[in-house]
Amino acid sequence: MWYAMPIRTFTLLALFLPSICCAAETYDARNDFEVSFYFGLAIDTFAASEKRLYLNPDSASGKQERAVGGIDFEYRLYGKPANPFQLWVYGDSMHGMRSAEIDCSANGNADFFLCRQGRLNYQTFRGRDPAADLLLMIRNASSLEGMTGLRFEFLTLNKNGSDPGNLYFKAQAGFLDVAGSPGGALAEHQLALGAIATNGFFQGSYIEGGWGRSDLFTTHRHGRKKMDAFLTWKFVGAIRAFAQVTVDTDLGPGSDSIQSYVGLDFDLRGVSFGK
Repeated sequence: MWYAMPIRTFTLLALFLPSICCAAETYDARNDFEVSFYFGLAIDTFAASEKRLYLNPDSASGKQERAVGGIDFEYRLYGKPANPFQLWVYGDSMHGMRSAEIDCSANGNADFFLCRQGRLNYQTFRGRDPAADLLLMIRNASSLEGMTGLRFEFLTLNKNGSDPGNLYFKAQAGFLDVAGSPGGALAEHQLALGAIATNGFFQGSYIEGGWGRSDLFTTHRHGRKKMDAFLTWKFVGAIRAFAQVTVDTDLGPGSDSIQSYVGLDFDLRGVSFGK
């Protein structure tokens, strides 16, 4: 009959579409809701003088480091892994603590990762509840940075390769505040274009560039050029290592800021709390 061919066609499509769909989704292995917390070191040596004085007012010039820790999340608001058109909402908090602000001789602080000569490895956290370090960090932090934004992913890159990714555009609003500093929190906003790895060994890594506003600088606060390169890889279990470099410049005679971060990130889906 005239309708036999369409029926057979639809039947074959119904049989094969699930496998086609699942194969397509392998290039994006991210969960719809990703939540983690992290610890690390921020190297402020090449940060602008305004930023170094704001974050470390009592420190001498030269090499300057801070312990940092916080919580970050991202949630897929729209789209599916097999669809390059995805809308994500994300956020991140960063609590900063100067090395001199932690008393390693105090009860319970001896196992804090900074007190272990700054070692950031699995042995540092073995047999210790990592949430205790996060709580200690938050309670003793002298600075707080926070940001949230929307990220629209619109183009798949290297879909059939070992490290696929998505091209994206994002709009982000943020702030920076230091305990005891006069005035309110300083605004740090930006628009950026970038690419993020959606699967593979370096899943979650990204590189982006854009422009925005940084109220921390005394001149050229608006129209600043910003770059952010973030590299992460699986370390052990639910722990991932990361390294990051951020650049904030006016591409002119004004102050420029370059900061580096290294640390470990703990996925809440797989971390065991307590001993």
